[in-house]
Amino acid sequence: MLKHVHKLKRGLEKGHNVITNPLDFFLDWIVRIVAYIFIPIPLAAEVLVQYRGLIIALLLNGVVLIVVLFITIVGIFSHPLKRTTVNLPTDGSFISTDVPLQNPLGGVGLSMVKITAGFMDPNYTFFGGIHTGVDFVPSDLYYQLNTTYKSSGDVVVYETINGKVKSYVDEYGSNTVEIVNKDNSIKTVNMHLNKVFVSTGDPATAGKPLGTMGDTGISTGDHLHYEIRLNNNGKWTPVDPLGYIQ
Repeated sequence: MLKHVHKLKRGLEKGHNVITNPLDFFLDWIVRIVAYIFIPIPLAAEVLVQYRGLIIALLLNGVVLIVVLFITIVGIFSHPLKRTTVNLPTDGSFISTDVPLQNPLGGVGLSMVKITAGFMDPNYTFFGGIHTGVDFVPSDLYYQLNTTYKSSGDVVVYETINGKVKSYVDEYGSNTVEIVNKDNSIKTVNMHLNKVFVSTGDPATAGKPLGTMGDTGISTGDHLHYEIRLNNNGKWTPVDPLGYIQ
């Protein structure tokens, strides 16, 4: 008899809570349901109810994070890299080659560029990752001598090998152009471009303008992130570009 009285009392208390505090009752049950899904132990659910505020906050933060990631991904793929039409001549100083031999801003050796971050730079971190390329900006000599920059104000990036183009916006929003050589053994990667002059599938020729230096994606300022990657049994392995530039 006493047992039935206690059950009736608990039932009345729950009914009273539903009427007087419907939101709290609803939130408690949300926590219980989530707990039963991930920790199917009744006692665990009741313990977690005591930390309802923290649990609800974590759930809401998770939902917001998922929504933000979804919007970012949709934004990237719904806005493909757009090609800018230009009429810039091929730089005849580049050597026609399937192996990169010159820096992508032109000139002899590194005379037209300054390096702001090196290959595997220990001082350069990207979400805990490593720097798989070299960051270039124009040198003082470039600004003094480059006629294209003087007429347009743009720092033009050139293709450094013959092959085929792949252009895209990467997951961080960087306008990127890759060029794979004819035998699929080596490719170059050019990132953070502002304007892009080529499209996926275009033939590539060393010395042809592919875009302009910029700061798209995650970047601290205008520069060109330039990579050389070797095909190692189907896996593209980054190597130091400075070992190729003559």
